Amino acid sequence: MKATLLLADYAELSNGKLGVLGGGLTWFFAQSAVPLSVAVLLDADANEGGAKYDVRLRIVNLGGEPMGFIGDDGKPYRYEIDDIIEWPKKDANIENDLDFIWVGRFFGINLDEGIHRLEFVVKEEVVGSQVFAVRPKSAAGE
Repeated sequence: MKATLLLADYAELSNGKLGVLGGGLTWFFAQSAVPLSVAVLLDADANEGGAKYDVRLRIVNLGGEPMGFIGDDGKPYRYEIDDIIEWPKKDANIENDLDFIWVGRFFGINLDEGIHRLEFVVKEEVVGSQVFAVRPKSAAGE
């Protein structure tokens, strides 16, 4: 299985269509509580039709260490989204494999300046990733 990740200000899946606002992000300015959506296009083999998978979308540093924060309750939390997806069953009338789209949303991330990586994990294997940067907010307010 292979995954392609698209970072966006907002993304949603409705009636089999992907709606994206501010798609193609590769960086954003450091500030508090930045929303981030991730659309994931999954490409799998035909024999995977109808299978269920535990999936995880996570933010890590370039060394692979999970990124997170300390909550108001004093407990550590990671920037991770866990889900279960069920691959559509193959239709006998369609010769080609069907792709699958999944969307995850972080409603407020606050990362230090630097380079980070989003990883999409299926069966404990990273099947897709996307690097992005958090840049300092300039004095000019760019």
